[in-house]
Amino acid sequence: MRDARRSRLPYRLAAAFGVLHFLICIVCGAAVLYLSQVPVAQWQMTWLYLEPIDWPVSQLIWWEGWPRPDIEWLPYPLQDPLWFFIPFFVFGILGSMWYALLGGMLGIAIDFSRNLVGRLRAPSQVR
Repeated sequence: MRDARRSRLPYRLAAAFGVLHFLICIVCGAAVLYLSQVPVAQWQMTWLYLEPIDWPVSQLIWWEGWPRPDIEWLPYPLQDPLWFFIPFFVFGILGSMWYALLGGMLGIAIDFSRNLVGRLRAPSQVR
């Protein structure tokens, strides 16, 4: 019976936060690809706009152990994985998973507070 009454809010918030974050990363990736084709200095820095938003996960971008093979058959901005693929993996995939986790935890906290307030407001039945 308890499972039937379980709230879906944590799942909905997790999905909403994760999908919204992934869409923001898609837009940022498109901006990186666009800016790499026009004469703009430091177009790679576009990814760093996401760094404060994804704080704990974004620190992985500074790890020096990422593989850096040159992929010759790809067009210019995509040849070095450090400029597009690794930031998209860190921000787009890991960051979106982080935001889904945060959304789920927020939903659990909201459900817990609703249940707590509901119990405090309900009149106690003394037998």
